[in-house]
Amino acid sequence: MAKDIELENSEKAVYDGGNKREKEERLMDLAQRLEEISPEDSSAPRLMAEFLAAFAEAFYVTLSSDVDALYKEMEEKKFLLRLESVKRITECLIKKAPLELGGGKKRYANAVTVEGLRIAFAEGDAPGPIRLLVGFDSAIGFDARGLKVEDIEMEEDDPRDARFRIAYCRHVSGNLPPERIKYFIVRIPEYMFPPELLTDEERRGGGKFMFRGARFNQ
Repeated sequence: MAKDIELENSEKAVYDGGNKREKEERLMDLAQRLEEISPEDSSAPRLMAEFLAAFAEAFYVTLSSDVDALYKEMEEKKFLLRLESVKRITECLIKKAPLELGGGKKRYANAVTVEGLRIAFAEGDAPGPIRLLVGFDSAIGFDARGLKVEDIEMEEDDPRDARFRIAYCRHVSGNLPPERIKYFIVRIPEYMFPPELLTDEERRGGGKFMFRGARFNQ
């Protein structure tokens, strides 16, 4: 489990005394700054600590380093995963506005099953150094609530493993309501991660990335 995050006094005042609107605006600002931050910026770990604390408070989640358990839950529920912008997901959850997915004539890959997780991290397009995966409730075929999930189309000249991609990739189109986003997992570069939040295992491992995730209770 991730450790509690201690904010600096000026930051802590926002959460202890600020109103809901101020907290949401600060969270949105943090999400945008983290997407745009450079590896040379020494403020990255502090901003990340503040963002994780604010995100957990805003959406009533407990962040965990045991993301394998979350993957297992999503696999059992046959959820789909999608790489997303940190800012876009934060805005979606705050404003309770659906995510518009897909569009166009081609059925390209924009979501994966849990088994195809490595495709999302390797090929997914998201701004900034952080990779945020969301797990959402969906079934193959047409969904009357506005979401459609289909098998993908493969281009004849696509050099990638066609069988693997057809098996694990999906094309999702329509509007994804925020209440159907049930999980999130964030991959954070080591240089951006607050050292005080490292687990003992992470300290010993010295990996290039740290992972935190949670299950939404909405």
